[in-house]
Amino acid sequence: MDEEPVGFIYYQIDTSQSNWCEREDWGFIREIYIEPDFRKSGLGTKLILHAEESLYSNGTRDLYLTSDNNDAFWKSLGYNKTDKLSTINHDPIYEKIN
Repeated sequence: MDEEPVGFIYYQIDTSQSNWCEREDWGFIREIYIEPDFRKSGLGTKLILHAEESLYSNGTRDLYLTSDNNDAFWKSLGYNKTDKLSTINHDPIYEKIN
């Protein structure tokens, strides 16, 4: 906003060479952050949609993420909470399967 960053997103397609790989060939939303004053403004949704488009266009079909909060946000974007926990950070895993 006004030439100042207010958030970021970090995503990847998991490969055996990734330093965090729980699901090879899946798209992984590793981290998203929006400054508190800018939350609930739609920026998080825009970042997620951008990441999804990039991941899909680079050949991944299914997506996942881990999160210990914001269940309603993830559901609104089509991610379903599974009964699985990440073996790395032990947070619940959310999936978006196409």
